[in-house]
Formats: sequence, structure tokens, C-alpha cells
Amino acid sequence: YAKQNTWTPFFISVFAELLNLGLCLVLRDKYGLQGLATAFTISTIVHVKVLWMVLPQGLSREERRVFLKTFGGVVGAALMMLLAYDIFSRFFLIKLIGPWSVLWQSLFLGAVLTTLYAGLTILFRLPESGLIRDMIRSLLKRS
Repeated sequence: YAKQNTWTPFFISVFAELLNLGLCLVLRDKYGLQGLATAFTISTIVHVKVLWMVLPQGLSREERRVFLKTFGGVVGAALMMLLAYDIFSRFFLIKLIGPWSVLWQSLFLGAVLTTLYAGLTILFRLPESGLIRDMIRSLLKRS
């Protein structure tokens, strides 16, 4: 959607990452890992919203429809990921003791949320869903 303008999306992405970093620093101490997930969700929504406001100039009606569908899918997936993290962190994560507890919990949660993300991309028919389906099929063929 850059329409031969790669600098605009680049600067918007840098802004979104700086926003994410700032929110992480602010929310980390008070809310822990949930604050980091919230920071990511907020920065992702702002990122896509700013892209939606800036980039559509010059897009055809069909390109706008595809962009809006992708925007809705990304926002929906980000909110569902936040909800999933909240559920898993409250009810399913075991409070491990020792220096490796954060690592094991992060790996477990990362695997669960990655699987959820793959499912959501297929559900929302996001562009990367085809890549994820092909990767899963390739892995299943090897087994």
C-alpha cells in the first residue's frame, strides 16, 4: 500500500515502535507482563490507524476494501491476543520458583499465543494466513 512511497510507512513504523517502547517502560513496573501485552496492543492499534489515515490517498475502491479488511483483522487479532494473555496469566500459568521460571512461562505463553495468532490469521483471512497454512502443511508432510 505504500504506492512507491516507502519512507512514509517506515517513519510511521518507527513512531509506533517508539510508542511501544515508551508504553512498555511506563506500564511494565505497574502491571508486569500484562502491561507489556497492553503496550503492544495499544501501539499496534495506533500504528495501523495512522497507516489507515495516511496511506489510503490514491487507493482504488478495491484496495481500500482490502486494506480495511486487513486493518479489522489486525485490530481484532491484537485484542484477542491481549484477552488470551490475560486468561492464561490468571488461570493457567503455574507460578514456578527459581531463576528459570520467567523463561519457562514465557516460552509456554509464546507457544500458546503463536498458535492462537496463526489460528486468528486464518479465521480473519489475513494475507499471511496462506503462508501459515503452507508452513503447517509442509511440516505435516515431513512427519
